[in-house]
Amino acid sequence: MITNIILENVELNKKIEIGNDRIGYVLGLVDFGQAPAVQNTTNYINLVGAQVMSTRLESRSINIKGAIFDVGLSVSDKKRELNRIVNPNHTLAIQYKKYKIYAKANSSIAYATERIKNGKNFCEFLIQCTAFDPVFRRIKEEVVCNSNIGPISLFPLQIPSSKGICFGKLAKISVANVPNDGDVDAGFVIRFIAEEGDVINPTITNNKTGDSIQIIANMAQGDIIEVSTVPGNKYAKYIRGKSEVDIFKILQRVLL
Repeated sequence: MITNIILENVELNKKIEIGNDRIGYVLGLVDFGQAPAVQNTTNYINLVGAQVMSTRLESRSINIKGAIFDVGLSVSDKKRELNRIVNPNHTLAIQYKKYKIYAKANSSIAYATERIKNGKNFCEFLIQCTAFDPVFRRIKEEVVCNSNIGPISLFPLQIPSSKGICFGKLAKISVANVPNDGDVDAGFVIRFIAEEGDVINPTITNNKTGDSIQIIANMAQGDIIEVSTVPGNKYAKYIRGKSEVDIFKILQRVLL
């Protein structure tokens, strides 16, 4: 039985714990639904049955029932707090123990209409949402921070005509593999951070295939470009201070 969850509005970076009656949010029934699987099959000559060619997981419906009590803040204040977290325009992260799943609210929160279930000191609510990416993920995601290229001393500058010289050295520690021990394909998030100065047109290169993605942008010091290949949450954005600009279409156009 699920007794405690955390709702997080990803865009606002705000959370509410539901299940602890000491803070006035009590969890009722949580139904995480199911992720239907669609099997694409092909029949061949002399084949008994069918050959499964691919499997696709469909979105899952999630229902969360609970109640608000007049503890600390009033019920009306708690409703406003909960309404801000559950916004159909924003992404909702639902955390349970060590896992989380991302969803979109189907509508604003439904509060009970009966007087016995919606009063000054108590109110029942229902949250209905859809997880278009139906897979649960670990809360603590694995992060690899390796990108530094160290300079090589060049003074006095003498370039041998036979073999040339090295202007920069990429340390082996900067090349890392991130193993995926899960059951489904997993994406990643790459952040370009211009920490020490301007950066022009940063590029992502696959060391195995040689394929590259170049981002046409002049980054000033402190700017960040963030690219996500996570299934169901793919995006590319340019971050400068508190402002963010969607550059996903630009990223697609410069695929090499």
